[in-house]
Amino acid sequence: GDVDLAVVTGQETPRGLEDRHLFDQPFAWVGPRRKRGDRMPLTERLRREPILRLAAESRGRAVLEQYLADARVRPVSTIDVPSVSLLLSYVSGGLGIGLVPALALAEAPADRVVSVPARVPALPVTLVWRTAARRQPALARLADLLATAGARVGARLTRARRRT
Repeated sequence: GDVDLAVVTGQETPRGLEDRHLFDQPFAWVGPRRKRGDRMPLTERLRREPILRLAAESRGRAVLEQYLADARVRPVSTIDVPSVSLLLSYVSGGLGIGLVPALALAEAPADRVVSVPARVPALPVTLVWRTAARRQPALARLADLLATAGARVGARLTRARRRT
């Protein structure tokens, strides 16, 4: 069947579809929390510890690969993971450094995971729909609710960035 409504990250809207920008998704570096005296920045640890990478077709992976190329980081090893939640699970278990969408930090156990904002481009999160679908009252209402929720998330992410 056809999809009437979708939330997508970092993609151009295909012809024939309409869209509405919800918010911009920043990224954060995550790594296992180390001993108190170990203050090495996560971006330096990228050169010494395994790098956890999302699936090859993901936008997060593309952002990571661009950062590594720009910073001339050659990973000692990489581990590919299919999801952000699994990436966070590896990190909380003490293995690897990764780049995750800032929204995912809510899932990260603060006692085992350290995070810092990543200086990489934020990706737009967009609501996309077929024109005819928007005429259905239930989908129009859902789209409005998603837009409202997206605005709240965007405001929260903006406040969090200002604090760091």
